[in-house]
Amino acid sequence: MSKGKAGKVYGGMRLPWIETDIGDNFAPLHSVDWQIHIYGKAQPELIDFARSQSLQLHEFAWEARMQDAGFKQDALYLIRPDGHVALATEKQWLRVLKMYLEAYGIVAFGAE
Repeated sequence: MSKGKAGKVYGGMRLPWIETDIGDNFAPLHSVDWQIHIYGKAQPELIDFARSQSLQLHEFAWEARMQDAGFKQDALYLIRPDGHVALATEKQWLRVLKMYLEAYGIVAFGAE
């Protein structure tokens, strides 16, 4: 059920922890829901899609130390409710994300 690789982060692995200038990337995991993490800048199409699916999207301003933690700038990471990476793509390929969600019947808990 886990797929892809972006930087050194791959599907199935526990999301690497990183401290940022405004906190850490584990704080959003308290929601225990499917979510998207972007380390860099999210594309408007991805933001719109996430909103339409009630998927939380967390955008972390790129910092050099993120690369040291294994992340690739502007890559897409779909995070499972258990804090593991479900899908990692080097680019923000919306088509790949949609196919993944449809293939496994994934719906955010917040979706109606």
